[in-house]
Amino acid sequence: MYCYPDRITDELLDLMAEESKICKYLDIPLQHVNPNIINRMNRHFSKLQAQLLIDKIRKKVPEVILRTTYIVGFPGEGRDEFEELKEFIENWPFNHAGVFAYSREEGTPAAGFLDQVDDATKIKRKNMLMAIQRKISKRFNRKFVDKILDVLIEGEDSPGIYIGRHYGQAPEIDGHVYVLSEKALKPGDFVPVKITKAYDYDLLGDHYEFSK
Repeated sequence: MYCYPDRITDELLDLMAEESKICKYLDIPLQHVNPNIINRMNRHFSKLQAQLLIDKIRKKVPEVILRTTYIVGFPGEGRDEFEELKEFIENWPFNHAGVFAYSREEGTPAAGFLDQVDDATKIKRKNMLMAIQRKISKRFNRKFVDKILDVLIEGEDSPGIYIGRHYGQAPEIDGHVYVLSEKALKPGDFVPVKITKAYDYDLLGDHYEFSK
């Protein structure tokens, strides 16, 4: 699932765009964009490189779904560093994003840094970014309304309502598609679904029968 930024080549993107067997989905763990925090995390990819990469991916693979993860409250993250991350999330949006509060792990270099962030601030920042991402995810989901998607059925939620995923929903970490169907469906079926409603993370649609 993790495709680190420096591993995403033009050749990979061209193959994704051309090959129908490959899901148009990339999970790119950025973690942060402030240069000081990036350096302290021992990561080697700048904010500008991330911005250019996102633009290139969406240009080469227009139907791509992008996911990332961010960490708030890493040692040394003050108000300015956090605001830089917040601004990036708003202006360079991903379809899906997870936000995690930094957890101090004994034996790691970061655990010894003196400028630790207090837990209350970590939680506040995490909740703030997740509220922003919730709106972003819904905005992306609305683009699927009235479209027909191939959905992998995973089970029955309630009588006549099934639960599944389309190509842009990774198992366990992304949302679902709820499918209304008069026809019995079973786990493992791929069915066409016309999307009728978008939620923050999930979609609702009708099992679509193509006219013969």
